[in-house]
Amino acid sequence: MKSFFMKKSDQQNFELFKLILFSKNGLSVNLIAEKSDLSLNLIYRKLKVLDDDLATLSSWTCSSD
Repeated sequence: MKSFFMKKSDQQNFELFKLILFSKNGLSVNLIAEKSDLSLNLIYRKLKVLDDDLATLSSWTCSSD
């Protein structure tokens, strides 16, 4: 995916999000590592960032009702 408006880190986060979102049976961290060529440590950090972002989005959405 060629993208001119996303940093490499943001692009990796987005690809990880899509991988999880479109998986039919869920994914293990090891399977994500195989599919994404990222280290386990980096995957865990990116999952934490993704979790924080989704929690922030969720709390923002709930508070605006």
